[in-house]
Amino acid sequence: DKTARLWALPSGKPLATLRGHEFYVIHAAFSPDGSILATASFDNTARLWALPSGKPLATLRGHSDPVIHAAFSPDGSILATASSDQTARLWALPSGKPLATLRGHYSEVNHAAFSPDGSILATASEDKTARLWPVFSTQKLIEQATKMIPRCLTPKQREQFFLPKAPAWEWIEKAEELAKTGKISAAIEQFQRAKQSAPCFQFDPTEKAQGIAAKTRLEQGEELAKQGKIQAAVVEFTQALQIDPRLVFEPKNYAGKLASMAPLEKGEELAKEGKLEEATAQFQAALALDSTLSFEPETQAKQLFAPVLVKQGEELAKNGEFEQAIANYLKAQQMDASLEISAKQWDSLCWSGSLYGQAARVMEYCEKAVALDSENGDYRRSRGLARAVTGDIQGSIEDFQFAIEKSNNDYWKPKEQGWLDALKKGDNPFTEEVLKGLLR
Repeated sequence: DKTARLWALPSGKPLATLRGHEFYVIHAAFSPDGSILATASFDNTARLWALPSGKPLATLRGHSDPVIHAAFSPDGSILATASSDQTARLWALPSGKPLATLRGHYSEVNHAAFSPDGSILATASEDKTARLWPVFSTQKLIEQATKMIPRCLTPKQREQFFLPKAPAWEWIEKAEELAKTGKISAAIEQFQRAKQSAPCFQFDPTEKAQGIAAKTRLEQGEELAKQGKIQAAVVEFTQALQIDPRLVFEPKNYAGKLASMAPLEKGEELAKEGKLEEATAQFQAALALDSTLSFEPETQAKQLFAPVLVKQGEELAKNGEFEQAIANYLKAQQMDASLEISAKQWDSLCWSGSLYGQAARVMEYCEKAVALDSENGDYRRSRGLARAVTGDIQGSIEDFQFAIEKSNNDYWKPKEQGWLDALKKGDNPFTEEVLKGLLR
């Protein structure tokens, strides 16, 4: 109902209703000291509430899909959120200021947990992996920064400590500008003056000048290559190699690789839009530019579009367009024989089909969902519904019993129990009104 509620214990007396979310509230977690409650919602946000008043503290915005889970660090200084947008995020407490976005999962991130000392965050995902992330405390960050502080103070650091500007930095700035314009000998001379003035600088003047000059050429070449100006890029890369002997790469190959990025990205974009012929043409162009690429253009386009078809099929099923939904799934499998349609995606067909009176039509997809994840109570619930409306009462009873045993969901568990009781009495709990209600 878009709210969270606070209740006094052990009496169960209501204390406060926390309003503000715009969609389902799916999770809540208390801070270690009990002073803050975090809620996670399908409105793509998490919220922080002061306890025991229930006064709103902050709304944590940044996720692009539902926030599934929230977890406090052991010291209560950080909140981690897990989301369907394939990321987890870290937030400073109590301000709610964003600290970091943890990217790497390829599907919904549905859980996050800190290690007892707060130094590691574990995330669990629908992509069948868990990931570990280091979380630095303030003290560890200070220790790391201490190691990185240069022996020679920067101009900004000198300003902070009310020190006059060191002449050495003026020579370094001048040397860098000279190196960028290709005046390497003059740059080396300025770097040498800086070192003589401030022996704390630990660099080789020649290598530093060459490195800056070569980097400038590299950056210019990279920009030219991305624009498709390969010959001009090769000239810049060749000059970079001549300037800095520490560089090792083949100019033409590197230029081709960079030039191929644009048609590759365009091809992926077109493929996901279903424009397969245009995507194939872009992939062919990329292959012509980069000899290290190895894939079949048409196959690549189809493999990129196949998951999109399945996603579209899920939406079609939710809207009752089952023939087209099923056609999408089958077409996706034809396009990519290696495509793995998840149990959740098969279950989407099963559940929606049963609600729209197509249970017999989608029964095989119910079976596929259960076969892929036989211990999932949600998928057994969907198959139980399909079995009930197609007359397999005993099978439906078995599925609902299993779903109830596996469920910790306060929304579904009483519904499942009610359906199970009715089925055991020989009644049909799935009236037209009930099915319509489940569609909402």
